Amino acid sequence: MKQKHIIIPMGVEKIKDSEYQANYTIESVIIPSSVKTIGVSSFCGCHNLKKVIIQPGCKAIRACAFHDCNNLKSIILPDSITVIQSHAFSQTGLNEITFGNNIKRLNYNVFNDTDIHTVHIGNGKHVIYKSIERYDNN
Repeated sequence: MKQKHIIIPMGVEKIKDSEYQANYTIESVIIPSSVKTIGVSSFCGCHNLKKVIIQPGCKAIRACAFHDCNNLKSIILPDSITVIQSHAFSQTGLNEITFGNNIKRLNYNVFNDTDIHTVHIGNGKHVIYKSIERYDNN
């Protein structure tokens, strides 16, 4: 039986590529501080995923990690995240997202096919999504 609420065990350093892909049962996931990377398509197609908590420590969200999670409406990312790859949040239900102060790079089409309007980037900076194709703060 698949679980609705996933708690990634402390000590895990990477969520493997496609590990939970197309798992329609998952509704929430808690990612501990030991996880440094959320792999390619890790949660891709998890249509019932509504809540994601990422503890400080994660540094990178790889391509398509949350692609097609159409019930995921908002997410707050910790300061530790510096890179988000292409299509990481495309085709989600996101309408708002908050980044920490250390985001360095958003690759192309991170929010493709979403209803997102405003992106909050650390220290109160607001960026209107339609103006973002790519963000590089190096």
